[in-house]
Amino acid sequence: MDKIRTYNELIMLQSLPLDIKIAKSKQRIRETINEFGIEHCYVSYSGGKDSEVMSHLIMQEYPEILHIFANTTVEYPETYERVREKKNECNLIKIKPKMNFKQVVEKYGYPMFSKKIAGNIRTYRNARSQKVKENSYKYMKKHREKYIDYLDCPFSDMCCSKLKHGELQKYSKKNGYECSFVGMMAEESQQRKDSWLSNGCNAFGRKGEKQSRPLMFWTEKDIWDYISFYNLKVNKLYSLGYKRNGCMYCGFGVQHEFPINRIQRLSQTHLGAYQVFLRNYSKYFDMTGIDYKHIQISMF
Repeated sequence: MDKIRTYNELIMLQSLPLDIKIAKSKQRIRETINEFGIEHCYVSYSGGKDSEVMSHLIMQEYPEILHIFANTTVEYPETYERVREKKNECNLIKIKPKMNFKQVVEKYGYPMFSKKIAGNIRTYRNARSQKVKENSYKYMKKHREKYIDYLDCPFSDMCCSKLKHGELQKYSKKNGYECSFVGMMAEESQQRKDSWLSNGCNAFGRKGEKQSRPLMFWTEKDIWDYISFYNLKVNKLYSLGYKRNGCMYCGFGVQHEFPINRIQRLSQTHLGAYQVFLRNYSKYFDMTGIDYKHIQISMF
């Protein structure tokens, strides 16, 4: 029988001292290696602070473990720089998708609002029957009414699948890997909280490739405290005021970013990339009314 987890249990875990969290995370890591064998596990390395901490935790006991960086073709320059450095520090390979970000957007739609909302919009727009279309509309009306006016917009959740997760899964299946270590935390979204409730840290019961998420009960403060204590090298992007790395032009969650969003910050920190955005992707923001105009900001 699967363990029943609760939000109160998650809150309790999140409130633990960092040294106890470290011990618990290392135990989750050992359980994963014991379950699948190190030759069948890999670290999904993004170049961000969370995967940096996770990598450090794992390599203390398993320094030979493979790291895989999935190049989505629109990572920040600082991320590519950190990946090049990381390659000299561990066993790391890079994989690249068959399509680039622009091609995926043109074929499937732009990643906007959230994966769930964009996925529902994609389902609605590509429905092969009236019943599917009606069900998509009803779901949006009931659960995401705020976004119902965008059902006919060319938005989609396919970027992650085509540029990152799908490529990682194909590579791992081809090369005999069964489980990935992923640096995610439950506090980052409701969807991740729900994922922890369903699967815990070691999601071995999920369909397809299994996952170990040893940082699920950590907080943002824990991450930075760990980085400070061990003096870890991290992506320079954080020194420019960014909270996360990832794809430069991703629209997931951008509507919640105040007082400035990631695209406005891009206009200050990476002018060339911002101009590419203006030429190719600003039209999708125009559809939503989300501001992307250049503004004067303090990066620190």
